[in-house]
Amino acid sequence: MISLLNNVPQIQGILDCELAIAKTQLAAGQKDRALIALRRRKYQHSLLTKTEEQLETLEHLVCILVIDTDAPLTSSGFYH
Repeated sequence: MISLLNNVPQIQGILDCELAIAKTQLAAGQKDRALIALRRRKYQHSLLTKTEEQLETLEHLVCILVIDTDAPLTSSGFYH
């Protein structure tokens, strides 16, 4: 979970960088390169979205475990 939290600022920085690259390339008349930078930005944004969804899932699972601490363990060591 900690590694997921560490990735969020890194990915956000990459998003900002890719946008700046796209703007620079567009201003220089390099439309193709600007589109490539925007595609990379879109990919990084999807990674950020997936990371946030994973964090929400983990938080939900932790809440369930905390609420249901009286549940017996199964033979595999997991709570029901």
